[in-house]
Parts: sequence; structure tokens; C-alpha cells
Amino acid sequence: MKRYNITTGATTTAGGKVISGLERTSFNGQMIAREGDRVACPACGTEGVIALVGPHLHEDWGGKQAALEGDLCLCKCDPPPELIACQRFKCQVFETQPQRAAFTWTGPNTPNPPVSNLSTPGVMNRAADACVFAKSCVSVPVGSTAAGTSPEHATNFGTTAVMASTGTAGAVGRVAGTLGSDLGAWAIRGLAGASSALNVVLLAFWPRDMGDSTLYTPEQLAGMRSASTRVRFQFRQDESGELHIYGVHTKPESGADRVPVAQARWNVDKSAMVAVLDGISITWTPNNGPVVSAPSPYPGTPERLDNLFVHPVAVGQDSAISHYPG
Repeated sequence: MKRYNITTGATTTAGGKVISGLERTSFNGQMIAREGDRVACPACGTEGVIALVGPHLHEDWGGKQAALEGDLCLCKCDPPPELIACQRFKCQVFETQPQRAAFTWTGPNTPNPPVSNLSTPGVMNRAADACVFAKSCVSVPVGSTAAGTSPEHATNFGTTAVMASTGTAGAVGRVAGTLGSDLGAWAIRGLAGASSALNVVLLAFWPRDMGDSTLYTPEQLAGMRSASTRVRFQFRQDESGELHIYGVHTKPESGADRVPVAQARWNVDKSAMVAVLDGISITWTPNNGPVVSAPSPYPGTPERLDNLFVHPVAVGQDSAISHYPG
């Protein structure tokens, strides 16, 4: 597999153009573009920066890695546009097609780790437009993808965990909830590097397997830019600055029932997977020992999630509920 290098003048899938690169380099009169170089995006009217995704060989230009076709422009577009190479003579060659897994994010800056939606033997898979990412296993009948109508425990939807910065640049560890010891190590990186993500709190969510073919399969998620879900989780700070988490039922076509899907790809040596969305990247390194526990950088973050509930939201009202669960 080949991935061609990006130079100034290269375009994006949203009609943008790469406008900066390493000076004093010239490929057909264009400068070589690298991670962090600027992209003008007419679709959202802003300037974005290049973020690397997928396999890359070590190709250093002025202290930054070379950008390749398929890398992303991190601007205000959702999902981020992909870069399109404008030359066909300089490239990186890889032996095999990179594998992909699906990350789904429940909202801005609240990413979710990879999920396993395993179909029960003998159950036929539905079309993607008849499926959801997550739903209640208690209040919703088997085979239905309706939203709940009354408060219920978040465990009816799946497993949740709060992760926060550990103090090591880029690293995040568990604050509350459940993460298996076989789920590897996690790190987060902002546009300016790992040091820009030293104070973050993430909510990770794994949907419960329903066994009735109503949840997306990994193959379906891999081909989607956004997914339908019947639950969303939010962080909010109260008047004293304490952080609270609550969930809301998301009805079809409510405006809050779809979430972006980010594709996670193996790095060049296939030692870790990386997903990029909303200006940050999450790296998952498998089989790297137990998940580290970490103190939260925010006051009021719960030590346990036993009291996390999902609430209905009245039609026409904001998704913010008037009180915090628990």
C-alpha cells in the first residue's frame, strides 16, 4: 500500500488547501507539509492544522513528521476533512493494508474507547439505519431501538468509567468505574502535543451487547461518519466548580441522538491504535499491564459511578437537566 506525501497546495475532502510547509524544501515547486502545518478550510471558514492518522514511516522534516494522504485537517468541520495528495512521485510504502477499529464519541471532548459489538450466533444483522450504538436492556423491548422515557441506571446501557490525567505527559488513568486489566494503556494528545492535555477528564463507555441485532456491528461502524445512539453522557460543573456527570435519553431525530464516529488505525509498527477527533487524539496500547488509577485534576469527580442515572428530556427543552443524579 502507498500513501503519497502532502505538499502545500494539496486539497482536502471539504475543498480546503494546505497553505504552509517546511521552507527551503521544494517538490515540484511546493513545500513539504508536516504534522501541525496549516490548512485553509472554506467549508467552515477557519484555518485548521494537519493531524497524522494511520501508518507512517519515520520521515522527519524540521523536527516534525511528514504528512500523508488520508491524514486529517483539524478545523471546525465535523467530521474532520481528509487530505488529498496533489503529487504522485513521493510516497511511503507499507506492506499491508492497516487494520481499523471504530471509536465512537458521546459528545465534544468525551471520547469512547474501542467497542466490541459481538452478534449472537443465529441472529441476522440488521441494516445500519435500523441499528443504534447503545440502548437500554431494561426499559426497551427486545428488537426495539426506542429511547427510554423514565430515569434508569446507566448500567442498563453498558459499562462506564471516568479517566483523567495521571500527571505524566499525555497519559490517562482510571478515576472511577470499571476497566478490565486487559484493556491496555491509554494516552491523549492535543494540537500542541501531549503537554497540552495534562488536565483532562474523559468518560469511557462500552455499550452492553443486546444479542438482538439492534446494535451496530464493528463492520457497520467502520463505514460510518456518525452513529445513532439512545444515550448520551455529559460533564457539567455546578456553582461551586465541582464536576458532575449525568446521562440523558436521546430520542430519534431529537438533535442529540447522533454522535461522530472516528476511525482508529494501527501505527506503523502496529503497537498501538490512534483515533483523532475534535482536535485531540487518543492512543490505545494493548496488553500493557493493568489500567493505572489516577487522581482527578477536577474537584468533585466521583470515586464511584454506582449513582449514575440516565434521565429523559422533555421535548423542546435543553438537554441539561435541573439537578444532578445521586
